[in-house]
Amino acid sequence: MDQIAPQTGTRLPRGSLLLGPKSAAAEEAVRPLIALAEAERDARGKAVDEPADLVRLAHAYLMLGRPEGAVRAARRLLELDPQEASAAAILFNHGTPAEREQAALRLAGSATDPGLKGAALRALRAMGHAAFAHLDWSADRLQGFAAWQPGAKAALVFLTPEGEETWPLDPQDDHPFSEPFGHATAIALSLAPADAHVFVAVGSQRYGLLRQNAPEPVPARRAPSPEDGQGAQLTILIPIYDDAAATRRCIESVLAHRPSPETRVLLVADDPPDKELRAYLAALSAPGLDHLHNPLNLGFVRSVNRGIAAIPHGDILLLNADTILPARFAERLRAAAYGADDIGTVVPLSNNGEFVSLPVPFRANPLPDAQTITRIDESAERANGGGVIDLPSGIGFCLYITRRCLNDIGHLSGGWGRGYLEDADFCLRARAFGWRNVCATDIYVGHEGTRSFKEEKRGLVVRNLKRLGAAFPAYEAACGSFVAADPLRGVRAAIEAELPPENRPARLLVHGPSLADTADALVHAVSEAGEEPVLRAELKGRPGAWSLSLSAADGGFPQNLRFHLSRSDGASALAADLARRPLARIEVLGQEALPEDLWRILCGLGVSIEVHVHALRAHAGAGARFWPAFAEPAISAVVPAHEQIEHVVRGRRLVLPWKVRAATEAFRSVSRASVPLSDAPIGVVLPHAEARAHLLAWELALALKAAGAGNAVFVFGASLDDRALSSLPDLVVLGAVEAHEAPSLMAALEIGRIVIADRDGLGHPLALAAGRSDLPCAFFGAGTGAVGDLVLAPDTGNLEAVRHILDWIRSRPSQ
Repeated sequence: MDQIAPQTGTRLPRGSLLLGPKSAAAEEAVRPLIALAEAERDARGKAVDEPADLVRLAHAYLMLGRPEGAVRAARRLLELDPQEASAAAILFNHGTPAEREQAALRLAGSATDPGLKGAALRALRAMGHAAFAHLDWSADRLQGFAAWQPGAKAALVFLTPEGEETWPLDPQDDHPFSEPFGHATAIALSLAPADAHVFVAVGSQRYGLLRQNAPEPVPARRAPSPEDGQGAQLTILIPIYDDAAATRRCIESVLAHRPSPETRVLLVADDPPDKELRAYLAALSAPGLDHLHNPLNLGFVRSVNRGIAAIPHGDILLLNADTILPARFAERLRAAAYGADDIGTVVPLSNNGEFVSLPVPFRANPLPDAQTITRIDESAERANGGGVIDLPSGIGFCLYITRRCLNDIGHLSGGWGRGYLEDADFCLRARAFGWRNVCATDIYVGHEGTRSFKEEKRGLVVRNLKRLGAAFPAYEAACGSFVAADPLRGVRAAIEAELPPENRPARLLVHGPSLADTADALVHAVSEAGEEPVLRAELKGRPGAWSLSLSAADGGFPQNLRFHLSRSDGASALAADLARRPLARIEVLGQEALPEDLWRILCGLGVSIEVHVHALRAHAGAGARFWPAFAEPAISAVVPAHEQIEHVVRGRRLVLPWKVRAATEAFRSVSRASVPLSDAPIGVVLPHAEARAHLLAWELALALKAAGAGNAVFVFGASLDDRALSSLPDLVVLGAVEAHEAPSLMAALEIGRIVIADRDGLGHPLALAAGRSDLPCAFFGAGTGAVGDLVLAPDTGNLEAVRHILDWIRSRPSQ
């Protein structure tokens, strides 16, 4: 078989391999990079971050002297668990000034290494802190320590509902942490848990504030009362702690929309720190509105239980003070609660409601304005009137509890501390008594969320999840099954089909299955640039069984619409839905042919259509087309993604020449002045999991090893068999890599050259990102490329391509 010579911007000594034996120094230098690549692979290859993977990733960066990478990993660790000590230690040494201060506060209290604890205390003193205290109250024992400056007086203070107690603290000369501040003392007392705030006072400042609650007895089950039942009075119970503006909005929406003044509203003010909020509550008065005031901040659970104890009869709606309720909320929640004899709790839909969130489930979607909340609620009632769906547990932001259920359960469990999941515990205990937790699918409540605990939320959730899992071992599996089945998907879709679209014209981005990655990258670029809204139309399935999903790229409505194009009603429903939406233009991503029925729908919208060609399959012959002939009058332009695609498009006469617009991005926009060291790692880009590209990566790695080269091979993208490919020496498959992540990852791994292995992948975002870098690239295409590039004819065999790539690796650019 004749050899096919490559077209290249580099003069190659043909027929020779300029590869010497791999030196010990080169092998030693590449070890830390391989360790980093393996850590990156493991940290990015899971649906949910694992703390151990992130710790390993951070230390891999530190071993290479790259603290900025370690800091990124530490920040991800803190998102998982704000109390993670490893993350705090990294940020203490390498974070921003604000991160360093927060890390020092955490380490000064919780670090087990005395040297690290001392360093944190010295840092706090240097930052201007006048004192520090750390307290822990558990197992009937209060212990900790305090440090302060000479000349100041320190005291241990207890605040209880009955008053205040104070004990002066004397410095211990031999305390191990006296040096940073000048004075320090240990604190150790035997104390049973009580309702109290304890802290160290130095002057007028409080340090180490700790809130503690006494355990509450579990109330006995109550017998049904004639005053209870479906016609009994409803009490809306709202515990209040912080955020005057959100609390005002909530109370006003409740008072405006409750069925009548006979519907009681009970506010439990948990010693709010905000003076504005306290003044608002003091002045608030309305028929049926009652107040309870905690003389000391007791926390959410104790506040709710005080409220429950003050409501002897009737149903209760437990409501967060950062919610906004729509008209007729109580009537619809009550109807759902009494739709079956075994329903104990009811939750509405919400923007921020975990299981019941929409438009994107299991996420805190942004809080809409009041008008939008009304529009969504009205759509929910029209689409899903009277519907309920069972949930693994209720959610306490808006939890309707029937009296018959409350008689069995009594109140919220204590011992949760400040935090979350006491509502799940209540509902799971209700399930043990046979009560169902359901979602009322015809009501939508706005919920701002995380107002009380703000950045503390994640740590509190992590802490309490462990307790919940221990008490209810089957709960995690039930949640996993609910997420996988997503029984509320149809509910969300029905609302979106009813919901009037926004008036702002959108760009409709249409693509098939193989260009999902390209669409992802385009959507990311648009969101970064803050451009026009994008409505994404993604074709899924196969010929004869196509479906099309519509989703707003910004995460707003819609997110759940799916149309089955193989059915006539599906195609007509899609046409009707698109016709009601204001569209600025239609952009079709070209590679695979779209169904003719879809083209007819697009052409019938009367909107300008552009075809953006992002990839070409090598087997596409002359005369191949991306659209049917009837669509040509509606197509205003054909835009190749880069010059390589443009060359092929024109050469194969795939489009009408006068409609071809110049490439929007040059595949090559830089001239190579030099080539990095020949032993630097090779980045192999696999845009698609395709057989020839997989084998090229395999054969290149084996050839480098056989030639004694010192180059590690890092594969960007998923192969056909990651485990088999990763078994090769000095090769790591990183897995899926987003285009916007690629440049920084290539720099971190010290990539010296790039091989784009997929002959059909030049338009893929990952290949484009590689092509826009300042690294020499080897790729299959046409033209000469930039200086330092290797351009191989598309039909070059793998073995021949590997021979040319090996020569290219040790070459120098022509002068």
